[in-house]
Amino acid sequence: MQNTIDTSISSQLGLSAPAANKENDKVLQQDFLKLMVTQLQNQDPFKPMESGDFLGQIAQFGTSSGISELNQSFKSLAGSLSSNQNMQMVSLVGRSVQIPSDTTYFDGQSSAKGGFSLPVTASDVTVSIYDGSGELMRSISMGTLQPGAQSYSWGGIKNDGTAVAPGNYSVTVDAMIDGESVALEHLATAQVNSVTLNAVGSSQLELQGLGSRSFADVRQVF
Repeated sequence: MQNTIDTSISSQLGLSAPAANKENDKVLQQDFLKLMVTQLQNQDPFKPMESGDFLGQIAQFGTSSGISELNQSFKSLAGSLSSNQNMQMVSLVGRSVQIPSDTTYFDGQSSAKGGFSLPVTASDVTVSIYDGSGELMRSISMGTLQPGAQSYSWGGIKNDGTAVAPGNYSVTVDAMIDGESVALEHLATAQVNSVTLNAVGSSQLELQGLGSRSFADVRQVF
């Protein structure tokens, strides 16, 4: 819709057409009001302007003005949301988050933690942890679990009771559901070391042992 007022009225009154704004080509509010008053003062009393046309002029201007104000409101809201998100992200430094990942990080001191979600009740739920060469380090049997979010922790001990070296380890989660073996999505828990603020929706979190990940990947904050 073109945001201009019908200039035929100004022609009928012997007035020059309002100058167009080079930026958005719309009539200013004060110009419209002056034109409207002049029109009322000079119209033929035996041929008054049709009320429908008159109201249409007002509605056209009101729509143009309203859209402009609405755009400004949306810009203000977007800026506020972006600022709030940045503040929330900065507050994550030092806290732990859970993200989808097929690896976990063991620092040699604290237990590595992670989780997964079950859509339905499952049996023989097993978390398997492997080293970089694909050798099984630890198998954690969790038995039968109910639907919902589940968690586990691993203290860096292998199946034979010996300790592993600090580093990254691959993780798989398998379960029996309705008689079939199903691979579940693994969620790694990691500490947020720093935050890189970019455009809304693309800011990055630097996670201990897991590198840079998008804020959009975060499933849970601890």
